[in-house]
Amino acid sequence: MDILILEDHPIVLDAIKSRIERELVGARISYAGASLEDALRSVEANMPMCAVVDLDLGDGRSPVDIVSQLAAKNIPILVMSALGEATVVKSVLSAGARGYFTKTAALDQLLVALQTVLAGGTYLSPQVAGIINAPESRLKLSEREKTALVLYTSGLTMEEVGNRMGVATSTASEYVDRVRAKFRAEGKIAKTKVDLLKLAQEFGLA
Repeated sequence: MDILILEDHPIVLDAIKSRIERELVGARISYAGASLEDALRSVEANMPMCAVVDLDLGDGRSPVDIVSQLAAKNIPILVMSALGEATVVKSVLSAGARGYFTKTAALDQLLVALQTVLAGGTYLSPQVAGIINAPESRLKLSEREKTALVLYTSGLTMEEVGNRMGVATSTASEYVDRVRAKFRAEGKIAKTKVDLLKLAQEFGLA
């Protein structure tokens, strides 16, 4: 049973690979890396039973582009991503993804999600289901503020957020500070990264 993994963070990639190989009986990793082109080439040699896919590969591709190219190969797709906005989730599900959970969720969900998708079902983690069904956020954030918030609360350092966004660390920090100020205007205080994550989830932003 071949499984394809498309992920650009080496530590996360190794964790996913090890978990699948250790706990999913009969699983073999047919491809593990960050290149969509290489992943698609690997499919020609070994058609996987499922693909575990990150939506931000650091190459500028849109989430829908990544998912749709794999879906065109008739591969069941399980998304595991830091991008948890309702619009992103809905768009990639429409593009062909069979499951979705965010990287802030426990890795224990991975096996349950994989087994569900492999059985032909659809898996949404409780957090993602809540995001989809949450009322529209009262906060009005710019796209850059949203991106900085999602990346920062996914566990990246501020320097890594800046690198991902192609801006200076100080600029990334400014985006996050603006988000904190907007939360504060709603009577919500976010002193720590954990506070930010909880508020982002409460407002349907992560």
